Amino acid sequence: MVLTIEGKLKMEKFLLLLFVGLTISSCLPEERDSSAVRVEIAGRVFKVPKGYFDGAGAYGKDTESVVLEYSLPGFEVLPEYSQHKAERQKLISAGRMRGMLLQNEANRPSFNPVVKEHMRSADFKKEENLVYGLEKYVHQVPEPISPDPNYGPNIQNDILIERSSDGSVKSYLRCSPPGKYEIPGCEHRFIDKGLLYDIHWRIQELPNWRAQREAAIQFIDSLEYIRPNRLLETLEKHQSSLPFKEQE
Repeated sequence: MVLTIEGKLKMEKFLLLLFVGLTISSCLPEERDSSAVRVEIAGRVFKVPKGYFDGAGAYGKDTESVVLEYSLPGFEVLPEYSQHKAERQKLISAGRMRGMLLQNEANRPSFNPVVKEHMRSADFKKEENLVYGLEKYVHQVPEPISPDPNYGPNIQNDILIERSSDGSVKSYLRCSPPGKYEIPGCEHRFIDKGLLYDIHWRIQELPNWRAQREAAIQFIDSLEYIRPNRLLETLEKHQSSLPFKEQE
């Protein structure tokens, strides 16, 4: 297989641009942005606007986990607490003030033993039908031992499981049962590109749990800093698309 003349010209031009780009990027220091924090986790580098740390001592490091706070649905930076208390309270009342925990997936246990431990902590019963494509397990609340509400049983969150084709736990959710909280919500734990996500949203969004997951992934991906060596990946993709012809 050989390159056509047109393909050779395209390749030469691309290699020249690649060489110039790599040379310039290697000579310049990484751009510093005082409004963002450089965070390294799971071998990935992110530039996160300081507002997402919500004043919790934002700093950059190679870390095992990081917590970000925001308002939904658009992952907006929260208004500053000291200046906008009323506005923040409105977000809380509407169930829009939320956060996510990101962890290095490689150093965390798989979901199978974690879910098994949740099941062992209380008496759960599996519902007969799937709920939005998920297996649902509901806590069977024991009878109270005293009429005093202070001694009432501890009500566990419902557990909803997404299964892989081999039956293992791909992701799982824990959602507030009716009456437990004034603003019921769900917590979804899943894995994407080396990161273990733990995100939260209102229980009304349960039918849209897949869309909520995709939105969180896109939000975090948008914060990732693309290193210069990613140009090499672009080169490989470009080479595979060049026109070839059979050698005579």
